[in-house]
Amino acid sequence: MTRIRQPLIAIRNKIRLALVAICLSFLAFTASAAAAEFDVSLHEMQSLLRAGDFDALEKILTGLEEAYEAGEISDTKLEHAHYAFGSADPDLESSFSDWIKARPQSHHPYLARGIYHRYLGWMLRGADLPQRTPDERMALMTGHFELAASDLTTVLERKPNSGLAYSFLVDISLAVGRRDILDTLLRAGLKADPNSFTLRRRYFGALTPWWGGGRTSNKDRLSALGNFVLGAQNQQYPVRVTDSMRSFTREIVLDAPSNPALQPLRGYLDFSVAEILRRNGRNLDAIKYYDKAIASGDYWYFRYQEGKNYYWMERYRDAIASYDRALELWPDNPGTLERRAQAYRRLELYNKANADLDLALSLDPKNPDLLREKAYTLRDSGRYEEAVSVLDDAFIYGEFDDFIWDARGRLYLYELKDPKRAIPDLKRTTELDPANQRYWSNYGRALYAARDCKAVDAFKKYLAVCPRFGNDCRESSMKFAREVIEYMSHPGHCGN
Repeated sequence: MTRIRQPLIAIRNKIRLALVAICLSFLAFTASAAAAEFDVSLHEMQSLLRAGDFDALEKILTGLEEAYEAGEISDTKLEHAHYAFGSADPDLESSFSDWIKARPQSHHPYLARGIYHRYLGWMLRGADLPQRTPDERMALMTGHFELAASDLTTVLERKPNSGLAYSFLVDISLAVGRRDILDTLLRAGLKADPNSFTLRRRYFGALTPWWGGGRTSNKDRLSALGNFVLGAQNQQYPVRVTDSMRSFTREIVLDAPSNPALQPLRGYLDFSVAEILRRNGRNLDAIKYYDKAIASGDYWYFRYQEGKNYYWMERYRDAIASYDRALELWPDNPGTLERRAQAYRRLELYNKANADLDLALSLDPKNPDLLREKAYTLRDSGRYEEAVSVLDDAFIYGEFDDFIWDARGRLYLYELKDPKRAIPDLKRTTELDPANQRYWSNYGRALYAARDCKAVDAFKKYLAVCPRFGNDCRESSMKFAREVIEYMSHPGHCGN
């Protein structure tokens, strides 16, 4: 009897487990299906803004806010919808003004315009280190951030519980060096909006070492990222993790059981470790920690950065798979489309790359990074004149972006064989980044090809900056520079 009963009990337990699994799967499906109802098309949002259909915009955004406040969705859905307004398009400015005039009491147009200026601020600032960023770019960034902060403050006057507005104020305060008010913004924001994912996520980003360390002690404020790799290690992580990062992770773990939407943030510490490793060239080691972060919650940004890690490992198909998943979690994100296009280009899948870039540019039409990637894709597929035409648009917001001048100058020099047209662009690169040896080399080659004696000074400068870059300066290039200097300095050429 016992021998018969034990298998029956085991079968019954398996059936119960199966039923539980089915129920959980059903609940997960219905929850994701319900959340999917609140996925808003970025194209639709921009189309409504351009058409001046402010009633429709107000209805969509109010519906998302109500769903979030009722606990039906995470505020990431609200954040994603608002990113339609973060676009490099000067024509949108008047649309925001019209929206404010049409709905003077609404907080929505102020939030939208604040996100717009915040986006332009970051784009105009560029991704380089502060000490390598031209003053003009920093001034442009500051100007847009001031406009954004003013609009976001107006939002909080009208809707005091907007965690989204607080999150963007954290982001701006970090960018302009106001670390002293980050804690105040966090605590005020969480008091007003205790369930905000976006506020916690941006604050956690401020604790990462590439932003200068943490909030709790001076020892955390390390300016050199390498210190986090070379410093004291522990059994859990292969890099140094600050007390502030651990402390905030514990806060999130305590909050997550009552707020499942925060679950992915439990993996932000592992994600940060992965990023430290990636930024120090330990790409293979980083994979494990991206996996651990994703296991906590399949967040689009984890997938996006995982894709970048694979890209720099030249594992382009793995990168595309990561970007595919990121786009499932946040459809039509222009930044992710750009990165996937980059990987497609490396695989010479130019049609797919162009399709992604065209979709991204339909949302972010004058973004210099997108336009540069579009130009590279056209260049690599032999469409040189089209590539130059695309880059002409990039100067609307990329006037102080050395990468844009470099891309067009090299197109003129190497693909179109027109050194005279290349010279002004390549000269500009040396003005924007005088420590870059490659810029001096290209400028010197353009001058030499045009038989311009200024090539001597350009190549002398190239040789002067080369020692700072070690093996980055190839011996063949330095040899060529010396030969040009000797040749053009000879009497009868450029010599006296």
